[in-house]
Amino acid sequence: MAVELYLLEPNTSGGLSSPLTLLKETSYTVKVGIVTPHPTAPVAHAVLTLTVDPDHANNGKYYGSLPLGAGITSFLGSATSVSSTFEIEISSAGDVDTPVQVGCTVKAGGITNSTPDTAAGDTFPTTAEANNTYVKKTGGAGESFTLKSPDGTKSILFWVDNDGVLHQDQVS
Repeated sequence: MAVELYLLEPNTSGGLSSPLTLLKETSYTVKVGIVTPHPTAPVAHAVLTLTVDPDHANNGKYYGSLPLGAGITSFLGSATSVSSTFEIEISSAGDVDTPVQVGCTVKAGGITNSTPDTAAGDTFPTTAEANNTYVKKTGGAGESFTLKSPDGTKSILFWVDNDGVLHQDQVS
């Protein structure tokens, strides 16, 4: 899971600054993860230490890709979903802060091991169905086509003369 994170300057009066002010400090260690918090035995199911983006170092952009592999698979077990916590941890010079802990739901993937469902709605006709259902768009010289009524008792022949005039004749 791709992650991009910008740190913001703290607002001394609380809340967020308006406009937002980016923290241009890039010496922090920033980690993100999906965890099960516990006072003595927390469990990290997926953790990533973000990297400072060298193209955006002057504005403190951190980025990375949170691995949602074996740890998440083990965490899910046979369940289709489990509750967890998304956490951001920032550390510098031995000080650790966890400014974000948000509840999240981890769900089992559905694409990899699923069987495609038959598409709802119309499907494409086979060549035989198309040949027996639709009129040719372009025919050879002197060709015509016939349309029949739904009960098959009446028919009309359509054709074009050498002057390009469309004609029709009732056949039955």
